[in-house]
Amino acid sequence: MNREQRLAAWLEGELDAHSNEELLRELSADESFASEAAEQLQMKRLLSSQAVDEKEFTRELLLKVQSLANLAQEPPTERAVLKQLQQRRWWNRAGLIAAGMTAVAAIVMLLFARPDQVRSVAPMVRVLATEGVQSLDVRALEDSQQVTIEGGILEIELGAETRLVLEGPAEFAVVSVNEVRLVSGRCYAEMDKGASGLRITTPSGEVLDLGTRFGVEVLPSEETSVHVFEGKVEVDLSQQRSILNEGEAALWTTMGELTTISLEAERFVSRLPGSEQQPTKWIHWPFDERSGEVTVPQGEGFPDAMSPARLHGASWIERDGSGALEFDGLDDWVETAFVGLGGDADRTVAAWVKLGQEFGTSSGQAIVGWGDFSILDPDRRRGAAWELGIGDTATPVDTFGRLKIAVGGPLIVGHEDLRDGGWHHVAAVYLSNGAANGRGIVLLYVDGQLQKRTFGKKRLVLDTDVQSSSSEPVQFGRQVMRATAHREYFKGAIDDIILFNRALSGDEIRALIQNNSAL
Repeated sequence: MNREQRLAAWLEGELDAHSNEELLRELSADESFASEAAEQLQMKRLLSSQAVDEKEFTRELLLKVQSLANLAQEPPTERAVLKQLQQRRWWNRAGLIAAGMTAVAAIVMLLFARPDQVRSVAPMVRVLATEGVQSLDVRALEDSQQVTIEGGILEIELGAETRLVLEGPAEFAVVSVNEVRLVSGRCYAEMDKGASGLRITTPSGEVLDLGTRFGVEVLPSEETSVHVFEGKVEVDLSQQRSILNEGEAALWTTMGELTTISLEAERFVSRLPGSEQQPTKWIHWPFDERSGEVTVPQGEGFPDAMSPARLHGASWIERDGSGALEFDGLDDWVETAFVGLGGDADRTVAAWVKLGQEFGTSSGQAIVGWGDFSILDPDRRRGAAWELGIGDTATPVDTFGRLKIAVGGPLIVGHEDLRDGGWHHVAAVYLSNGAANGRGIVLLYVDGQLQKRTFGKKRLVLDTDVQSSSSEPVQFGRQVMRATAHREYFKGAIDDIILFNRALSGDEIRALIQNNSAL
């Protein structure tokens, strides 16, 4: 394997340890080769559609890497990388992004860590993922200036050892790879095993990482809470220093008063979709037959689920030149042969829906669901079902027309009212172990935009039952089991229901809207 082939394999994470060391030696010894490698990493990142401004990334590389002007027009490495990228499907972009970001850090460190050169470089801040962040000033983030995110979730990496997840609304600044100034908002911090030394300063004190996972939240009152999930931290106030160990939490004011509080790990998101590497499985009901009593799914990875689904009263309609189904809210539903995804497995469920302005208490809420939803059973297990639907109640909060997830106990509701008579793309993403306490997180999307949670906890324990005698297979337009004495049926139109066995990122959901298919 020549060096261009080794570089291409390295970008794809396919080198063994020996070949990796050999490639790093060649990069360190040959500046032109290192520059060529940097160009390929730039190309790879842009092809992966990472949610970072391309101009900012180009600026970052030009500042940190030697001039690329003398490179060959089509180096062999580029052709090799492109050939491998073309063999990838669109849902694997997240893994490519992670590999490319890690490799960028390695090359920049090689170029600047030579014994005969001592240079001052800006803090290495890399955006790993964003969900629902409408705008991000990447230049300010790189230049240690204060950054504001009005909403959503931002995952970044500092250097090679620290990962942060910030939830908006938040104001913060990355002072260096070892210091973050948190003015407001919520921040989860995690360092590699054996690493320590991250300092988070707040208006009321400082938190020093001593080798741990922890969360810091600055409230509107400027009071600060810190929650230690693993290891320990040092809290440094103006009048005292305290050590907090795993499982402990504390709250302090701007006056330096420190009090013990209960650990609330469920308040902190610890990772976003996109980093998992499992093979993608999917099943899609496009509803393109336009007539008949059955509809046939497409898919990959679920061979036992490909039998035709049977219509029970649902009517065929047209949508954008293809088929869709309309449900009367009385007794229409569709029965499939797919048992669904069980336990706390990662998943994404998406569909197109249309609701009329008359949608209300007499309209059923279920779009697609499965599992055991026998909530009249006093011995039920929490989270034994999974149902994507539309809110149709006024209590305990107004959920009319809003996207929701029900799991046989906890309920999570979005903010956007869909009762406008138009078609909307809706999606629910479940990411297991996405919260700091090991629980899962649910992210809701309408037309590709992350929903603000208006009711229910974003974090939950999920254990979808697909094996017991009381569990039901995937069905459309009908409530799973019984939440009341009688079934409820959906009133509205549904099209293109698709299920994935993993948590899609926001970028992947937006690509799904454009493609209208997993293919």
